[in-house]
Amino acid sequence: MKRKNRSRALTVLAASALLFLVTHGGKTVEAGPSQRTKTTVKRTFLQVAVDVDEAVDQNVYSAKACGPASVLNALAFGNDSFRKAYRKIEGKRAKDKLAALIEGWGKVESDDYTTGERWRPKSGVSPHDLTCLFNDLLETEGGGSVTGRFLDRTPGEDPAKFVERIHASFRTSLARGVPVIVNLRSFAPGRTGKNDSIVWNGVASHFVLLYKIPETLEREERGFVFEYLDPNGPVLGTGYIYFEGSRNFTAAKGNSERWKWLKNRPFLLVNVPTLNTLDVQEQDWYWRTIVTLNHAIGALD
Repeated sequence: MKRKNRSRALTVLAASALLFLVTHGGKTVEAGPSQRTKTTVKRTFLQVAVDVDEAVDQNVYSAKACGPASVLNALAFGNDSFRKAYRKIEGKRAKDKLAALIEGWGKVESDDYTTGERWRPKSGVSPHDLTCLFNDLLETEGGGSVTGRFLDRTPGEDPAKFVERIHASFRTSLARGVPVIVNLRSFAPGRTGKNDSIVWNGVASHFVLLYKIPETLEREERGFVFEYLDPNGPVLGTGYIYFEGSRNFTAAKGNSERWKWLKNRPFLLVNVPTLNTLDVQEQDWYWRTIVTLNHAIGALD
C-alpha cells in the first residue's frame, strides 16, 4: 500500500472510531462538523399512594413474614374495597392485624406443598400459597380477588415484548388501585461435594410491594424503573426491571419441593441497590449473582 493510501486509511479508521464513541456516548458530544443530540423523554408515572410510617414491619411477627406483611400493606394502601377489608381484620394496630392474618389464613393446609401449612416458620409463605391466602382473606372480608402468576418468559418471546407484557400487567393493577406484591429471587454459584464442584443455586427470595412505575414505555424499551415498599423495616426503595441481553442464565420456577430449571433468560432481572435481604451482598466478589422478577400478585388481568 502506498504511503498516501495508508495515511488515508488511517484517517478513515480514526474517524470511524470517533463516530463510534460519539454514537455510544451518554451525552451530547461534538465531532467535527456533525453533532449528535441527547433525546429527553418526558415520563408520567402511575402510582398508588403509600405511607411508610403506617406500613407494617414484617419483623413484629417474624423475619420470614415478608409475604403476609406485603398482603397487609397492599390492603392498607389499596383501593376503597381493599382498605375496607383491612379495617375488618382483627386488631387495632398493624402488628395485631398481621398476627391475625397469619393465624387466620396462614396456618391452614398448604395449597402448594403436599404436607404442612401455608405459613412455614423457617421459610415464610410460598408465592402460590400467598396468592391463595390473599384470595381467601378477600373472600371472607370482601374486596374482590387477585391473580398470582410466575413471570417467566414464553418460548421465543421477543425481549421488548416480554418487558411490555410484564409492565402492562403491573399497569393494569395500579390503575385499579391495587399495588403489586412482587417476589424477587436471587441466584449465585456455590461449591458442593468432595470435589468442590461449582453449581448454580437459588439463594434467597423476598416479597416487596411495587406501587409506582412509568405509565408507558418507549418502543423497544427493555426495562423500566419502579418504586417499592419493603416490609423489612419498613423502608421505601427504587429499582430497575430489565431484560438481560448480554449474558445468558438459568433460573428455577416453583417451590422448594417441586421446581424446574428454565433456560434462555427465563425471567426479567432486577437491580435493587438498597435491598439487603436477598443475600447477594454476602457472595464472594468473583461469583456472578442475579436477582429475578419471579412472581407477582395483584389485579393483573
